[in-house]
Amino acid sequence: GFNQALKVVKIPFPFPFAHILSALLVGFLVICPITVASYTDNAGLACALNFFVVLGFVSLNEIAIELEQPFGDDLNDLPLLQGQ
Repeated sequence: GFNQALKVVKIPFPFPFAHILSALLVGFLVICPITVASYTDNAGLACALNFFVVLGFVSLNEIAIELEQPFGDDLNDLPLLQGQ
């Protein structure tokens, strides 16, 4: 188990992939409200749909960022001293 966890720490996530993913997320944040508004007639429904869809994508991105570095001193990080 420890050797597998060590691989996660030693092998860095490719920076170009992370950068392009962030750029695509920003593009999605711009295009999503326009697309949702064009498909719905109700402004309240369009705002609600847009909020939950964007919230889902941004949440997935934040979870991926947290999983990228599972060890550290944050509240959600894995304890290193107890695993030894």
